[in-house]
Amino acid sequence: MPVLSDNFVNSAVLPRDRDELVIRDSKLAGFALRLRRKADGKASKTFLVFQELPGRDGARKRRKIIIGDHATFPAEKARAEAQSML
Repeated sequence: MPVLSDNFVNSAVLPRDRDELVIRDSKLAGFALRLRRKADGKASKTFLVFQELPGRDGARKRRKIIIGDHATFPAEKARAEAQSML
């Protein structure tokens, strides 16, 4: 797993045979980058946080929270936001 830095995110490419790819950060558990194919064929790059919460039956429930698009949030700002949510 890579560290999600601005250099890494800028160079990240969505393979042609995939519509979505989630890359998890090795520095902060629960922090990730999602590459998703848009209608125009280009890829959007969005930072996410995965939170694990206890479910009603005792099983863990995973919740996905969108932090924001890479164009709006530099990687370090997104990581700080993710850290505050975890």
